[in-house]
Amino acid sequence: MTCGNCDSALTQREWRAGHTDPYCPRCHAFWADPKVLALVRVHRRIPPSSVVSLVYEPNGTDHHDVILRVATWAHRSDSYYYVLDHPVGQEPDPVAAIRALLVGWQAAVEACADGEVAWLAHHFSDRYSGWLRCLRRGDAFEIVDGWAGLEGWAFYPSDFAKVVGRLDDFTPHHDFGEPVRVARQQLLADIQASVSTLDDGAQ
Repeated sequence: MTCGNCDSALTQREWRAGHTDPYCPRCHAFWADPKVLALVRVHRRIPPSSVVSLVYEPNGTDHHDVILRVATWAHRSDSYYYVLDHPVGQEPDPVAAIRALLVGWQAAVEACADGEVAWLAHHFSDRYSGWLRCLRRGDAFEIVDGWAGLEGWAFYPSDFAKVVGRLDDFTPHHDFGEPVRVARQQLLADIQASVSTLDDGAQ
């Protein structure tokens, strides 16, 4: 059995107390549900050749269809809240919402001064939200993925910059490891590559 994100061989690892599930030691993803793994494989898209990427893989369910990659790390989430992010009177358009999010990423990175943090939202859930903490050091960023208690329903993906001041409990994912260092210009190019991938996949 191989990983739906990176095709690495899966092993068994304890996830919940007393319970083991298939686990990818390369991208650190658990695959507890074989139906989800099969769905992901059918709809998987080739990611850009980037250190950091966010790729939308529509599968008709609004779940397990947005994948963040940072180096070998991968975190898969749902497009459900992107579907809700649209002007009143207009049809849901998750592609437009994800594009707006990525434009917000670019603005945050461009505006981030040395020694400051650019917070990039990517995961929206009922009880928490997922963020990249991008600490600028000179001409590079040290990036860590994690989560905060700010609920995903409390803001729209396209407006994530408005809630950055409320992030006071960021917790890195325990499997993420050391921060990934990415040059500033490389990170900006990576964000643009994700936008291009999104545009390439738009129907």
